[in-house]
Amino acid sequence: MHNLPFNTLNIFGDELKTLEDICNTLQNKFGITTADDFGIDVKKFDCVNCNANADLNGEIFVNGCYLALMYIANQTYTRYQSYVSGNQLWAFVKLKKDFGRILIRKETLTEKVIELIHPIEIDFPDDKHFSDKFYVVTNDKNKATLAMNWNFRDALMDMHDDWMVEIVNNHLLVYNNRAMDVDEAVQMVEFAGKIASLR
Repeated sequence: MHNLPFNTLNIFGDELKTLEDICNTLQNKFGITTADDFGIDVKKFDCVNCNANADLNGEIFVNGCYLALMYIANQTYTRYQSYVSGNQLWAFVKLKKDFGRILIRKETLTEKVIELIHPIEIDFPDDKHFSDKFYVVTNDKNKATLAMNWNFRDALMDMHDDWMVEIVNNHLLVYNNRAMDVDEAVQMVEFAGKIASLR
Protein backbone atom coordinates (compact mmCIF):
# COMPACT_ATOMS: atom_id res chain seq x y z
CA MET A 1 0.00 0.00 0.00
CA HIS A 2 1.40 3.37 -0.95
CA ASN A 3 0.42 6.73 0.53
CA LEU A 4 -0.32 5.41 4.01
CA PRO A 5 -2.79 7.56 5.95
CA PHE A 6 -0.21 8.19 8.70
CA ASN A 7 2.93 10.27 9.06
CA THR A 8 5.61 7.67 8.25
CA LEU A 9 8.67 9.92 7.87
CA ASN A 10 10.46 8.16 10.73
CA ILE A 11 9.23 4.62 10.04
CA PHE A 12 11.45 2.25 8.06
CA GLY A 13 12.04 -1.40 7.19
CA ASP A 14 10.03 -4.07 8.97
CA GLU A 15 8.05 -1.53 10.98
CA LEU A 16 6.86 0.21 7.81
CA LYS A 17 6.01 -3.16 6.24
CA THR A 18 3.97 -4.07 9.35
CA LEU A 19 2.08 -0.78 9.15
CA GLU A 20 1.35 -1.40 5.46
CA ASP A 21 0.12 -4.92 6.27
CA ILE A 22 -2.11 -3.54 9.04
CA CYS A 23 -3.66 -0.95 6.72
CA ASN A 24 -4.19 -3.51 3.94
CA THR A 25 -5.79 -5.99 6.35
CA LEU A 26 -8.07 -3.37 7.90
CA GLN A 27 -9.05 -2.06 4.46
CA ASN A 28 -9.97 -5.55 3.27
CA LYS A 29 -11.82 -6.51 6.46
CA PHE A 30 -13.65 -3.28 7.39
CA GLY A 31 -12.86 -0.52 4.91
CA ILE A 32 -10.88 2.55 5.93
CA THR A 33 -11.83 6.19 5.56
CA THR A 34 -9.96 9.35 6.44
CA ALA A 35 -10.71 10.76 9.87
CA ASP A 36 -11.60 14.33 8.94
CA ASP A 37 -13.81 14.66 12.05
CA PHE A 38 -11.38 13.19 14.63
CA GLY A 39 -11.48 16.26 16.89
CA ILE A 40 -10.24 14.44 20.02
CA ASP A 41 -7.69 16.26 22.18
CA VAL A 42 -5.35 13.37 22.98
CA LYS A 43 -3.49 15.51 25.54
CA LYS A 44 -6.51 15.25 27.85
CA PHE A 45 -5.72 11.57 28.45
CA ASP A 46 -3.43 10.82 31.38
CA CYS A 47 -1.57 8.11 29.45
CA VAL A 48 -0.53 10.75 26.88
CA ASN A 49 0.29 13.38 29.50
CA CYS A 50 2.69 11.03 31.31
CA ASN A 51 4.61 10.73 28.02
CA ALA A 52 5.83 14.25 27.32
CA ASN A 53 7.24 13.13 23.97
CA ALA A 54 4.13 11.28 22.73
CA ASP A 55 3.13 12.41 19.24
CA LEU A 56 -0.05 11.75 17.26
CA ASN A 57 0.99 10.82 13.71
CA GLY A 58 -2.39 10.54 12.04
CA GLU A 59 -5.60 8.61 12.39
CA ILE A 60 -8.09 6.65 10.30
CA PHE A 61 -11.75 5.81 10.79
CA VAL A 62 -12.44 2.07 10.72
CA ASN A 63 -15.30 -0.07 12.06
CA GLY A 64 -16.89 2.84 13.93
CA CYS A 65 -13.74 3.90 15.77
CA TYR A 66 -10.57 5.89 15.15
CA LEU A 67 -7.25 4.10 14.94
CA ALA A 68 -4.39 6.49 15.69
CA LEU A 69 -0.66 6.08 15.20
CA MET A 70 1.12 7.25 18.34
CA TYR A 71 4.87 7.66 18.58
CA ILE A 72 6.39 7.33 22.05
CA ALA A 73 9.83 8.97 21.83
CA ASN A 74 11.41 7.87 25.11
CA GLN A 75 11.06 4.88 27.36
CA THR A 76 9.06 5.98 30.39
CA TYR A 77 7.42 4.26 33.32
CA THR A 78 4.23 4.88 35.25
CA ARG A 79 3.08 3.19 38.40
CA TYR A 80 1.14 0.64 36.36
CA GLN A 81 2.83 0.29 33.00
CA SER A 82 6.02 0.95 31.10
CA TYR A 83 5.99 2.61 27.69
CA VAL A 84 8.59 1.48 25.20
CA SER A 85 9.91 3.79 22.50
CA GLY A 86 8.37 3.38 19.09
CA ASN A 87 5.13 3.46 17.17
CA GLN A 88 1.94 2.09 18.65
CA LEU A 89 -1.64 1.93 17.41
CA TRP A 90 -4.30 3.20 19.82
CA ALA A 91 -8.07 3.11 19.26
CA PHE A 92 -10.39 6.01 20.13
CA VAL A 93 -14.18 5.90 20.38
CA LYS A 94 -16.64 8.79 20.63
CA LEU A 95 -19.16 7.68 23.25
CA LYS A 96 -22.81 8.68 23.29
CA LYS A 97 -22.76 9.78 26.96
CA ASP A 98 -20.46 11.53 29.38
CA PHE A 99 -18.70 8.97 31.60
CA GLY A 100 -16.52 11.43 33.52
CA ARG A 101 -12.92 10.26 33.91
CA ILE A 102 -12.39 6.51 34.21
CA LEU A 103 -9.46 4.11 34.05
CA ILE A 104 -10.19 0.41 33.42
CA ARG A 105 -7.60 -2.35 33.35
CA LYS A 106 -7.06 -5.89 34.53
CA GLU A 107 -7.04 -6.10 38.31
CA THR A 108 -3.87 -7.41 39.94
CA LEU A 109 -3.66 -9.55 43.05
CA THR A 110 -2.02 -6.66 44.94
CA GLU A 111 -4.99 -4.42 44.15
CA LYS A 112 -7.41 -7.08 45.34
CA VAL A 113 -5.60 -7.16 48.69
CA ILE A 114 -5.35 -3.37 48.98
CA GLU A 115 -9.06 -3.10 48.15
CA LEU A 116 -9.86 -5.07 51.31
CA ILE A 117 -8.13 -2.43 53.43
CA HIS A 118 -8.67 0.76 51.45
CA PRO A 119 -11.45 0.49 48.86
CA ILE A 120 -11.09 3.03 46.07
CA GLU A 121 -12.32 1.23 42.98
CA ILE A 122 -15.84 0.82 41.65
CA ASP A 123 -17.40 -2.59 42.14
CA PHE A 124 -20.63 -3.74 40.50
CA PRO A 125 -22.47 -6.02 42.96
CA ASP A 126 -24.78 -7.26 40.17
CA ASP A 127 -21.78 -8.17 37.97
CA LYS A 128 -19.25 -10.05 40.10
CA HIS A 129 -17.49 -11.53 37.06
CA PHE A 130 -16.72 -8.03 35.73
CA SER A 131 -15.71 -6.70 39.16
CA ASP A 132 -13.37 -9.64 39.73
CA LYS A 133 -11.64 -9.14 36.38
CA PHE A 134 -11.27 -5.36 36.16
CA TYR A 135 -9.84 -2.54 38.24
CA VAL A 136 -12.02 0.56 37.71
CA VAL A 137 -11.27 3.98 39.19
CA THR A 138 -13.05 7.25 38.50
CA ASN A 139 -13.39 10.84 39.63
CA ASP A 140 -17.20 10.62 39.68
CA LYS A 141 -18.52 7.31 40.98
CA ASN A 142 -22.22 8.11 40.38
CA LYS A 143 -21.70 9.23 36.78
CA ALA A 144 -19.44 6.27 35.99
CA THR A 145 -21.76 3.72 37.60
CA LEU A 146 -24.75 4.99 35.61
CA ALA A 147 -22.82 5.16 32.33
CA MET A 148 -21.17 1.74 32.70
CA ASN A 149 -24.38 -0.23 32.21
CA TRP A 150 -24.52 -3.98 31.65
CA ASN A 151 -24.11 -3.71 27.86
CA PHE A 152 -20.98 -1.57 28.25
CA ARG A 153 -19.47 -3.91 30.85
CA ASP A 154 -20.30 -6.94 28.68
CA ALA A 155 -18.47 -5.35 25.72
CA LEU A 156 -15.39 -4.81 27.92
CA MET A 157 -15.17 -8.50 28.80
CA ASP A 158 -13.35 -9.11 25.48
CA MET A 159 -10.54 -6.73 26.46
CA HIS A 160 -7.04 -8.22 26.38
CA ASP A 161 -5.26 -8.49 29.71
CA ASP A 162 -2.51 -6.06 28.64
CA TRP A 163 -4.85 -3.42 27.22
CA MET A 164 -6.05 -0.43 29.19
CA VAL A 165 -9.11 1.75 28.69
CA GLU A 166 -9.13 5.40 29.65
CA ILE A 167 -12.26 7.53 29.31
CA VAL A 168 -12.35 11.32 29.38
CA ASN A 169 -15.97 12.46 29.33
CA ASN A 170 -17.35 11.09 26.05
CA HIS A 171 -14.04 9.96 24.53
CA LEU A 172 -12.67 6.47 25.13
CA LEU A 173 -9.13 5.28 24.43
CA VAL A 174 -7.94 1.66 24.17
CA TYR A 175 -4.17 1.26 24.31
CA ASN A 176 -1.23 -0.93 25.24
CA ASN A 177 2.54 -0.53 25.23
CA ARG A 178 3.49 -3.06 22.56
CA ALA A 179 4.87 -2.64 19.09
CA MET A 180 2.47 -2.75 16.13
CA ASP A 181 1.12 -6.14 15.07
CA VAL A 182 -1.49 -7.04 12.42
CA ASP A 183 -3.54 -9.43 14.57
CA GLU A 184 -3.54 -7.10 17.55
CA ALA A 185 -4.61 -4.14 15.40
CA VAL A 186 -7.55 -6.13 14.01
CA GLN A 187 -8.58 -7.28 17.49
CA MET A 188 -8.33 -3.74 18.88
CA VAL A 189 -10.49 -2.37 16.04
CA GLU A 190 -13.05 -5.14 16.59
CA PHE A 191 -13.12 -4.41 20.33
CA ALA A 192 -13.36 -0.63 19.94
CA GLY A 193 -15.97 -1.02 17.18
CA LYS A 194 -18.11 -3.14 19.50
CA ILE A 195 -18.06 -0.33 22.08
CA ALA A 196 -18.78 2.29 19.40
CA SER A 197 -21.89 0.38 18.31
CA LEU A 198 -23.48 0.47 21.78
CA ARG A 199 -26.62 2.58 22.14
